Amino acid sequence: MGRADGIQPKTIETLQMLGLADNLLRDGVKVYDICMWRGSSTSPIHRISRQVHYPASVVDVLHPFILLCHQGMVESVLIEDLRVSGVRVSRGHRFTNFDHKRSDENIDTLNVSLEEVGGDIMKHVLADYVIGCDGARSLVRQHIEGTHATAKPQKSYWGVLDGELDTDFPDIWSKTIVFSEEHGSVLIIPRERNMTRIYIEMKSSQYPSDIDQRFVMNQAQLVLAPYQVQWRSVEWFGRYQYVLWP
Repeated sequence: MGRADGIQPKTIETLQMLGLADNLLRDGVKVYDICMWRGSSTSPIHRISRQVHYPASVVDVLHPFILLCHQGMVESVLIEDLRVSGVRVSRGHRFTNFDHKRSDENIDTLNVSLEEVGGDIMKHVLADYVIGCDGARSLVRQHIEGTHATAKPQKSYWGVLDGELDTDFPDIWSKTIVFSEEHGSVLIIPRERNMTRIYIEMKSSQYPSDIDQRFVMNQAQLVLAPYQVQWRSVEWFGRYQYVLWP
């Protein structure tokens, strides 16, 4: 559920060349345009622009849209393709550290230590390599000698909510940015299965612990007023800190 959600046109083409795009194109949401709305204390929110993401006169792409499908959908496609190829993906363990191990044949391998998630069992496996895909505070990179993370956390915290809406806001099926001078900004992204993703940015005086599901809902209702916004269901809620890469 949730997490990363947008696939760009060239990535779609790459997945198609690998034979992995059919299910994603069938089940995901295709977003062709982006809308901008603005409001103030004296003027209700109103649309100020609408533009297509990939104008044919500017960029030549096979698929002129962003494909929205959550991270789990993409992972499922990749895992199934690996299964067909005889490769099993093992989950439920957390990387802790690794060291080099040189065999009798003078081949350098990695002795990787893993911790069972939700338990206290340690596991050790030999590997040819590890891949550091674990974010700005990568534990893998911290254990690689002579390297360091260059990301700089900013005082910018975001809340994000995936759910099914009951609303009269007209641009719910476009990627939409709404800015209210009084209440801040909301980013709206359509999702699969009739859901909508809503991002809100917290004020600098607040902290991550202040963001909860209800906070995001209330903020969205303030920004989108006088349009009505209610949630029929909520599938996923998350919060994160913005990280600046130099």
